[in-house]
Amino acid sequence: MNKPISYLALLCLSTTLFAQDDSGYALGVGAAVDNGDGSTFSLLGNYIVNDAVMLSGSFATTQADGAPDSVQTRDWEIGGQYDFGPVGVEVYGGQSGDPDDFDSQDLSAGLYHFGDHWRWSVRYVERDIDLILRTPNLERVDDISVPLKADGWRVGLGYKTDGGFRIKTSSRWFDYDRDLSLLGTRVIVQRLSPTSLTLATSLLDRSDSLRA
Repeated sequence: MNKPISYLALLCLSTTLFAQDDSGYALGVGAAVDNGDGSTFSLLGNYIVNDAVMLSGSFATTQADGAPDSVQTRDWEIGGQYDFGPVGVEVYGGQSGDPDDFDSQDLSAGLYHFGDHWRWSVRYVERDIDLILRTPNLERVDDISVPLKADGWRVGLGYKTDGGFRIKTSSRWFDYDRDLSLLGTRVIVQRLSPTSLTLATSLLDRSDSLRA
């Protein structure tokens, strides 16, 4: 399998405005390309309603030319956070993927805490997925729609020193209602992995990360 190295070019055009009632907003735009002929463009924004409520949204589109066909994805997410003081609650919903290959509708809800140094979050995620498999049948190729459902969790932990150094770790895992190995792993990987910027990690049952 081709494992392209990602080259990230990020433009953070960020603007923050605050009024006397502590409301304000922040906007950002990003772009990335890799050596697998993939490119992505993203927008994100936060709106601070007051010192307890923040609304946020994001949109991203990715284009990749890979075998057997090109893949174009459109991802969006909207949601909000409400801060009770020591802890807060967050609710998000969104959609991701390419309707011709993989379409996932996600809903999530969780708890979080921001302190002077520590940050933690726990989020429950429910996914409703429509996976399209292409199978050769004599002289034609049939599209087979395979519905999937998954329940999962995302947990995160971060620490910031007084000097501003940050370290973050997170873990995500899902329980699918089907055994994906029975669907033809080679076909799934071939469709979802022409580039590292698209859907290569969409059906992982677990992923972990550590960033500094």
